[in-house]
Order: sequence, then C-alpha cells, then structure tokens
Amino acid sequence: MVTQKQRRFWTFLAALSAVMWGISSLFAKALFNVSSEVTPIWLTQIRLIV
Repeated sequence: MVTQKQRRFWTFLAALSAVMWGISSLFAKALFNVSSEVTPIWLTQIRLIV
C-alpha cells in the first residue's frame, strides 16, 4: 500500500522532471539560435553521451 509520504515523494519527482524537461528545451532552443552548426541530431547525440 502506498503511504502519503511515498505519494508526495513521487509527485515531487514527477513535477521536478517536468521542470527539468522544460529547462532543457529552453537550452536547446538557445543553442539552435546561437549556432547554425547545432542540429537536432547532434544535440540528441550529446544528450545521450552525457
């Protein structure tokens, strides 16, 4: 059975992951604007390495 503490913990993790996903998209957009050499494929490869 899931306790209230566990439910809050997993809700917090879900919210945190959504925020981090949003921040990563802002950084990706900034990279695309700064350099024409940065492509979505290149960025995906870098994300997978890191």
